[in-house]
Amino acid sequence: MGMSELKPCPFCGGEAIRSDCVACGFIQIKCSECDANVTLMIGSPSALQVGEAELIKRWNRRVK
Repeated sequence: MGMSELKPCPFCGGEAIRSDCVACGFIQIKCSECDANVTLMIGSPSALQVGEAELIKRWNRRVK
């Protein structure tokens, strides 16, 4: 996943970073400043590609 695909944190504007544990069954994007995060349980490493797309979508979603 390219970091250019991620918007800044919707709460503080901080940089979005990846913090994953694929072996544990989750992938995560979190803010480097305020620790806001979106975590997605992927269930298995084979679900990683679909999970990454969904995780980016959830992080970039903004309430209007």
